[in-house]
Amino acid sequence: MNDNILGDKLSNMTTNTYMWNIDQGKSARVSGFVGVSATYLHRMREIGIDIGAEIKCLNRPPFSAPRQFQICDGVFSLDKDIAGSIQVAPV
Repeated sequence: MNDNILGDKLSNMTTNTYMWNIDQGKSARVSGFVGVSATYLHRMREIGIDIGAEIKCLNRPPFSAPRQFQICDGVFSLDKDIAGSIQVAPV
């Protein structure tokens, strides 16, 4: 059984990027997931990372350190492996 789950993608792929690429202070909406297992996708949804969720980048420290994102009412630090698997589109 293939446990990779791909989220719905918006029709205009040229405007999609990844959560990791959101500029500090900017917001985007989750549009899909790439290479995420069903178990991991379930955990992300538990903390509010799901299709359509609005995400704001609060801090982009140097040297590829984990970045801080506001998701719903929480603030989370996500590394490049995680934030690089979440597709987003401009708000």
